Amino acid sequence: MTKKIDKDEADKKLNFATWGTWGCGAETFDWSYPDSSETCYILKGAADIHYEGKTTHIEAGMLVHFPKGLECTWAVSEPIQKYYKFGLNVDGLF
Repeated sequence: MTKKIDKDEADKKLNFATWGTWGCGAETFDWSYPDSSETCYILKGAADIHYEGKTTHIEAGMLVHFPKGLECTWAVSEPIQKYYKFGLNVDGLF
């Protein structure tokens, strides 16, 4: 699930000061979420996420939710920086 949302608006609802940060360069890698869901806010960059025969494009300004159990491939086209949090209840966010 993805949603385009202003950073300040998202921060008011989610308090990014309590979230971790992560980034990577332009690369392609496999990733999975076996134990917990992950919600992230993309600060900069862009990537295509390939999963279950589908592709979702993510980019700066998007709130993104990866459900528990998802296996995917990240194809990062522009270096990514994001806030992230595992296990967040996303009811009402998307």
